[in-house]
This record gives sequence, C-alpha cells and structure tokens, in this order.
Amino acid sequence: MLESLESAVKARLHHYLRRAREALLWKLDGLSEYDIRRPLTPTGTNLLGLVKHAAGVEKVYFGDVFGRSFDEPLPWMAEDAEPNADMWATAEESREDIVGLYHRVAKQADATIEALPLDAPGRVSWWPEEHREVTLQQIVLHVLTDLHRHAGHADIVRELIDGTVGMRPGGENMAPGDQAWWEEYRGRLERVAKEVGKPSTRVTLREVRDEDLAVFWAQMNEPEGIHMAAFTAEDPSDRARFDAHWARNRRDPAVVLRTVVGERGEVVGHAAVFGPAEEREVTYWIGREYWGRGAATAALRELLRAVPERPLYARAAADNGGSIRVLEKCGFVAAGRERGFANARGEEIEEVVFVLA
Repeated sequence: MLESLESAVKARLHHYLRRAREALLWKLDGLSEYDIRRPLTPTGTNLLGLVKHAAGVEKVYFGDVFGRSFDEPLPWMAEDAEPNADMWATAEESREDIVGLYHRVAKQADATIEALPLDAPGRVSWWPEEHREVTLQQIVLHVLTDLHRHAGHADIVRELIDGTVGMRPGGENMAPGDQAWWEEYRGRLERVAKEVGKPSTRVTLREVRDEDLAVFWAQMNEPEGIHMAAFTAEDPSDRARFDAHWARNRRDPAVVLRTVVGERGEVVGHAAVFGPAEEREVTYWIGREYWGRGAATAALRELLRAVPERPLYARAAADNGGSIRVLEKCGFVAAGRERGFANARGEEIEEVVFVLA
C-alpha cells in the first residue's frame, strides 16, 4: 500500500516536472537567434539563458547531489565561473547546443528519479550545513519549484517579444478574447492602477449654488462617466434641458440636493435623494478625475448621515463595478435585478437594485 502510494506521488511529481520543461522549451519555438537571446529585463532575463540555467540546475541536483555522474562538463556551473554565466548563451553556444544539452540532462534526471526511492539520501554541498542532508523528494520539489518559476519568467519574456502567451500549443489557459478585448482589459487595469495610486479625496457637502451647474454639466458629459452611468438623459449635451431639470429639482422640497466639495473648495460632483416617501432613492455623480480616490464613498456616507430616513434605494448598471462597490461599502445590499433601456448604451441592459434598510 505504502509502496504504491509512493509510486503514485513520484509519478505525479515527475509529470509536473516534465510539463515545466515542455513549457520552457516551447517558448523558444519560432523565434530568431536574436530574439531567444534578447535581454528583456534590466537584469538581463532572456529565453535561451533560462534554458541553459535549467539544464545546469537539473544536472547538479539530480546528478551531483546523489553521486550520479554526467559525462559532459558544464563550466558555467563551476565555482570559479563568472557571475550569471549560466543565465545567457555565448555566441559560440547555439540554440541546438543548449536545447540538446537540456534534453540529455533531462534524460539523466529522469533516470535518477526513476531509479531512487523518494526517501533516497543526498547531499547538497553548497547549501548551509544544517540543510545539506536531503532526500530525493525534497530535491524534486526544489527543482520543480525553480523550473516553474523560470517558466513563468519565460512566459513574460515571450509575450514581450511577439505577444505569444500560454502554457503550450493548443492549451493556452488564457481567458477568451480578441485583441480589442485584451487592449480594453489592459487599459482598464492601467486606469485602476493610476486611480488607486492617487491620494484619497476628503469631501464635504453643501447646498447647490448656481455656479455649480456648469461644473455638473461638464462632469455629466464626460464620455466614460456617461458610459458607466448608462441610464442617462437621452442627450446629456442638451444644456437647455439640463438647466430645466436642475431648476425643477432645486424647487422641489422633496429632493435633497448637495454639491460634493473637495479640500480646496473645488466641485467634485453632486449627490441627491429623491422620490416618494416609500421609494426614496439616492444618486450621485463624481467627476472622472476624482474616481478611485474615495470621493464617491465619502460623499455618499455624508449624504446618508444628513438624510436619516430609511429604507433608501439605489441603482447601478450591472457592469458598473465601481458604483456597486461604493454602494456596498456604504451598507447597501443588492435586492434584485431589472432590465431597462440605457440611453448611453443604446440598448436594454441589466441594472442592480440596492436597498439600505
């Protein structure tokens, strides 16, 4: 029973080791001699160098550590070799030389793994004294971890060279999407990264003033804001209709309107509560330049303190993750979903309905 368990464990570890080798070597396919040697990071990481390093690692750990010889000397692994000599290929070392070497080393490593039990003792003479005594299982795990780490390096380097991604041909293990989707996805991540890096915006609320309306109109005509809000006026750029709408709301005693003001007195956006007593709803709009800095959450919390009535409702387009997070941070809970025509999208989309009890 124990013997069959050990055999199964060894076979699984060996499988993942072979997978890592295949993934690493595949990253060379279809590239020129220049591209496989190109240093793509400030520390010189390059594809052929990673393969050369992997060959050296497997040679010493599955050969030297267990007293099993390998006939070919690897001078770049010697103690007197220059620093990082195993991380790049010289002009005299061809792709065929390095890849062929790795295949021969891998064959020796496989023989070691197949011949020895997992608890077979070995000695890593270059490790600290207290850690030098090892077993085959430790070494397989050590090399497996190292190799997958470098396969990850190779993933990034190859993508930087020509955009090729994935684990192996026909098994990319990537999210589905065309070039446009990936460009939009990357752009979104870039925007989020920049927004998170901005300092938090402290805000206060005050009564709406006439001079605030021009700022509101400009903010509510920012293309990205319109897209995310989705359920906007039919023509947000119609200033006459905008002014008439705000005039009605400012006259209505049931509508609570507040200007969101930043630390320097700048108009950050606006927030409001409207609707009949049994269906009171909150809404807000924050200028694009203040996204990702906590302004919306801070403004909504201030509004909720000023308007104690409950329940309060809110709505957000189902794909408006930023607004959904703001509402959830302020205690709102999703209560249902509806579909409606979104002027900004030109089609029906799903909307999440939230409630604060």
